[in-house]
Amino acid sequence: MAVPHTLAVLQVVGTFGAAHGQSSRRTVEPLAIVLLLAGPASLVLVRRRPQVVAVFVASVTAVYLALGYPYGPVFASLAVALVATVVLGHRLIAWVVAAALVVVDALARLTFDVGTWSWGSQAGVIAWVLVILAVAEVVRVRRERAATFRQAARETRLRQAGEERLRIAQDLHDAVAHH
Repeated sequence: MAVPHTLAVLQVVGTFGAAHGQSSRRTVEPLAIVLLLAGPASLVLVRRRPQVVAVFVASVTAVYLALGYPYGPVFASLAVALVATVVLGHRLIAWVVAAALVVVDALARLTFDVGTWSWGSQAGVIAWVLVILAVAEVVRVRRERAATFRQAARETRLRQAGEERLRIAQDLHDAVAHH
């Protein structure tokens, strides 16, 4: 699975790049790098334990934000975890985790970005979270519809095969009965 590796590189390299314009935030130090790598690393388990991974990635992201590290692509692994959690059928936990992270983000912004926090910036965060969850819901619905379509097609093939066998049996019965 290349996604965790790609996200790890994206989150670490992107955060160093994003940190340059955020003088009010803490500098990127080893703990920040560990937190940035923990989220993508946990995605290896997302198919087997989506709820646990979603909570873990959100917790790591919340700790990162609460410690005042710079914004950047720290949310990338969280977005993947939320989408996977919704698609795998655990919608409620994904929505609760997302809401909790919005609250942590607001508190972190109020603490570390004093004077720059605004309702507009918080509305932007909420909008991005809603976009991620909406995309997850669309993917989930499309997958469910595709599975329903495949099941209906399979049932149709089985029914047609049964009808063909019945027709052949009736033809055979008629042929034997006439002789």
